[in-house]
Amino acid sequence: MSKVFIEESSLTAIGDAVRAKTGSSDLLIVPDGMVSAISSIETGGNLYDYIPEENFVLSGNCSSLCKDDTYLKGWLLSNYPNSLSSSGITGANSLFYNRTALIDIPFTLDFTYDSNNYFNISYLFSGCNSLKYLPPVTFSKTITIVNSAGGVFVNCYVLREIPDDWTTFLVWLANHPMSFSSSIGNSLFAGCYSLRNIPESILLAFGERKSSSNNYHIYGRGFEYATGLDEIIGLGCNNMTLTNNTFYLTFKSCSRVKNITFATDNSVPFVRSWKNQNIDMSVNVGYGNSSSYYLSYDTGFTVDTWIKDDISYTELKDNPDAWTTDVAYSRYNHDSAVNTINSLPDTSAYLATAGGTNTIKFKGESGSATNGGAINTLTEEEIAVATAKGWTVTLV
Repeated sequence: MSKVFIEESSLTAIGDAVRAKTGSSDLLIVPDGMVSAISSIETGGNLYDYIPEENFVLSGNCSSLCKDDTYLKGWLLSNYPNSLSSSGITGANSLFYNRTALIDIPFTLDFTYDSNNYFNISYLFSGCNSLKYLPPVTFSKTITIVNSAGGVFVNCYVLREIPDDWTTFLVWLANHPMSFSSSIGNSLFAGCYSLRNIPESILLAFGERKSSSNNYHIYGRGFEYATGLDEIIGLGCNNMTLTNNTFYLTFKSCSRVKNITFATDNSVPFVRSWKNQNIDMSVNVGYGNSSSYYLSYDTGFTVDTWIKDDISYTELKDNPDAWTTDVAYSRYNHDSAVNTINSLPDTSAYLATAGGTNTIKFKGESGSATNGGAINTLTEEEIAVATAKGWTVTLV
């Protein structure tokens, strides 16, 4: 059972207002007793007659305050969502955590900075697997030190897009200092089955985010099971010295992507001080292992765009909604792998003095029945591009 973070004086005021309307002197059990008592009032009036007005505004540190109905603001979100607003939220860790029935949030989230606390929005919408659209967001540019922005959208199964105001906000956060060992993007889009595209400015900013641990970086599970993504283009190249692998399940089950590339400087790969990095592109990248990710949720995909054989491939290969569970028709194929290899950062100079290597692993048979061809048809010349930059290409 979650703890209820409501001031005792607020609960007393609510109870007194209800008892004044009902003529009862009974104590009310939270939350069911209050819900029942308010619902049974037959007289006129409005909600503010029973609940102090300040309880309708999300302000200050709002961590977890709407995650379920044991919290007053969570109960209001379930029963009177249009009565809520926000102003000056300084923390929103798990604010809407696991609100599985939440489809939309009908008010703007207004964020600001409290110099006494680091700013934290980790797991803000985590587990909101019915949330299709993000609420409008505004923020104060006084936000200077970020504690955490990890897992913000994890398991938002039906979220369709990242709107412009959220793009601006997230890029702002990623470009500002963070506290020690802060999470600034791990699992950021993991489990977003319906998300088609991620703005390149977000990919660049979070990729360049300075953090040397995969626990605190978008490379750590950042796109795991983002099964609806079309492409990941221009992922930023972390400019720190990386000696432990930070690419942990980064692209696992990105089962619709047709391209994954790193940011470059006008097509010239960036030079980076990396070793022991292991980028695994071999697990359901470009093809799915189950149709359920497309057909069991309100993702916008249908059985009509499922590529299963040569006939459906010919008909659907250019369809923007196409998907497949057959590795032979993988959208990520030989041509895709060439694009990834060409964009890999150049780590050769660092490895020459630090030793070690970096590895990128592909599923060899991916795309064997597509026009782009199977990845295991990479030529010696194409593989040599990776080798010259300090990368070992592995086919499985």
